[in-house]
Amino acid sequence: MQQSSTPAPAATKHHAAHPVCALGPEEISYASELIRALWPEHTDIRFKTITLDEPPKALLLPYFQAEREGRSLPHIDRKAFTSYYIRNTVCLHRCRSGRSG
Repeated sequence: MQQSSTPAPAATKHHAAHPVCALGPEEISYASELIRALWPEHTDIRFKTITLDEPPKALLLPYFQAEREGRSLPHIDRKAFTSYYIRNTVCLHRCRSGRSG
């Protein structure tokens, strides 16, 4: 994958979603903007999948236990798994991306 001098899109304010809920529209848009920022302007990108990259079980178990016991929930970063093509190429690109906060 090429790197570009194009700055990453500005992070937008978002609410904390459950760590295993499907990505929301803002998260999907953010993931696609991150990918587009990696490539030169006007690159024709065809997204095949943008979905939740589920956290490891080791992070989820304490979350579920705290949720069940009514305690404060630990923060788990949500990440997107994206697969895409550059139009007129045969190479499938895959990427994991996320934002903290």
